[in-house]
Amino acid sequence: MELIIIGAGPGGFAAAMYGAKRGLQITLIDKAELGGTCLNRGCIPTKAILHCANTFHQAKGFADLGINVAIEGIDYNKISKRRNQIVTRLKISVEKQLKRAGVTIIHGEARLAGDNQVKVVANGEEKILTADKIILATGAVPTEISGIVIDGEVVINSDHALALDQLPDSIVIIGGGVIGCEFAQAFARLGCEVSIIELMPRLLPGVDSDASTILQKTLAYDGVKIYLGASVTSVKKDATNAVVTVQTTEGEKEIITRKVLIAVGRKPILDRLGLDVAGVNHENGFIMVDEQMRTNQNDIYAIGDVTAGIQLAHVASFGGVVAVKDMLGEEAGMADIAVPMCVYTEPEIVSVGLTLEAAKERGLNYRIAAFPLSANSRAIISGELDGFAKMIIDEDGTILGACLVGGNVSEMISLLGGLINFQTNVEDMKEIMFAHPSISEIISESIAATPPCI
Repeated sequence: MELIIIGAGPGGFAAAMYGAKRGLQITLIDKAELGGTCLNRGCIPTKAILHCANTFHQAKGFADLGINVAIEGIDYNKISKRRNQIVTRLKISVEKQLKRAGVTIIHGEARLAGDNQVKVVANGEEKILTADKIILATGAVPTEISGIVIDGEVVINSDHALALDQLPDSIVIIGGGVIGCEFAQAFARLGCEVSIIELMPRLLPGVDSDASTILQKTLAYDGVKIYLGASVTSVKKDATNAVVTVQTTEGEKEIITRKVLIAVGRKPILDRLGLDVAGVNHENGFIMVDEQMRTNQNDIYAIGDVTAGIQLAHVASFGGVVAVKDMLGEEAGMADIAVPMCVYTEPEIVSVGLTLEAAKERGLNYRIAAFPLSANSRAIISGELDGFAKMIIDEDGTILGACLVGGNVSEMISLLGGLINFQTNVEDMKEIMFAHPSISEIISESIAATPPCI
């Protein structure tokens, strides 16, 4: 079977690797770099900067641990070089893995041409490729705000922010979601004056409200100025500065800043993809797919950010494998899969399954099992006490959801997602032995005191 994949991000890579291992003849096409947004302009470079920022922040507290060192400051140019080195190393690894698996890589622009055909323009030449199956995995780009022009210099998006070689003196971040909060903490801890403008009444509107409150307090402690329930009415700029006019709950305010970062989400890349030529259904800017990632055209699949699902790299990767399994006649689907969500700030915020707010909205009979990080021995040793474990448990004892806040809790959430996927009962979880001392004990402690389900 021949398979063409358009887009070499996490989803395209996962589909290509799984398909190649199962004997498919794979052609992977991308007009930009291998690895997609996640590797080149998203997850990886963002976390590289965050790691440096948080390490610098921790270093300021070394004296409290009895460690006497001189902290002179930061060199953002070196931080950016390290970021680029990490990205380059991983791109080389991705290419090696694909070539080792026998995947044909084409660097060019591709679009559907109908009848299982793809038109490719590479190195100034145009050619038509034919395959038994096609996967669309072109990802997404940062969303713009009407009336605010992104020039890439003063007004920037996340792509531009990750390409900076020098840290700006000040920045206004429009959007208090995951992207906005991660950039806010990184830049603030490295010495930048940061303001966040968020339209909703709290940061991270989609996560647990208690987790959001902890992060808001932490960012405020980091020096971030936070404006909630606020909207930007205008951005006026010259060659070096911008004046951001904000309508806040206390009236209008003007903020003078070096940079303005637009961080209000991402939109799918569907233009120039030839969807209408191939008869692929798309609505509200998304390609419509079923649980097996199939479009309305039998031989065309779509995965990742171009679909109406959750825009996360691991969702795209999982979807890529689901699509290939379906082509091969294997049972697979995206329905009812518990999706881990991570915010890589300090403390980290992670969740999977239903949130407390979602359980309330559905009118479920649930109970909460919770335990504070401040009572955890490992957290006390490290001095990182802000956080908790919170489990949402159905009336019959089935685990519906979990939220963890604390250091490195992103390393634990996938296992909880697995327990939710397999509809694990809380009584069974009480039989799991947790290592001591460890942060993971907040999970066992949260459920230890829950009464047996009858």
